[in-house]
Parts: sequence; structure tokens; C-alpha cells
Amino acid sequence: MTEYGSREPGNERKIVSASELSEYDFCNVSWYFTRNGYERSPSGVQRLEKGTEMHRQYQVNYEKERKRSLSLIIAIVVVLFLMLIIFL
Repeated sequence: MTEYGSREPGNERKIVSASELSEYDFCNVSWYFTRNGYERSPSGVQRLEKGTEMHRQYQVNYEKERKRSLSLIIAIVVVLFLMLIIFL
């Protein structure tokens, strides 16, 4: 294997996984710190957990609104269809 593909001791840091590329693309500073062994501070962990929860709640609300909108569109289409049948 090449120098960058070898998994021999001391060479692990040169291999970058697909998930690491995704992490780097999202935030290269976070990727750097994680890759070089820096640990998050307790307040950083709390902020990360809070942000994760906020995103989860946003997703729940988004799904509710999406279902509501879809129901409204279906109701409008049904009413329009009934009006078309009645008036033609």
C-alpha cells in the first residue's frame, strides 16, 4: 500500500475516512480539534446537546406543519372538485 493507505502503527493519522470528510466539510475547525485529540469543554458539550435538542424539536414542528399543509391542500382540491361537479 502507499504511504497514505497503510494502516501500520504511526501512520493512522494520514488516513481520512468518509465520515471525517463529511465532518470536515461541515466544520473544518471541529474536525481539526477532534482529529488532534482536543476534548470539548463541559459548557461546549451542554451547548451541543442543547443545539441537538433544538434541531430535533424543529424537525418535529416542521413535520407537523407539513402534514397540516398537505391536509389543507387536499381539502381545497376536494372542494374544488365538488364545485366542478355541481356546477357542470
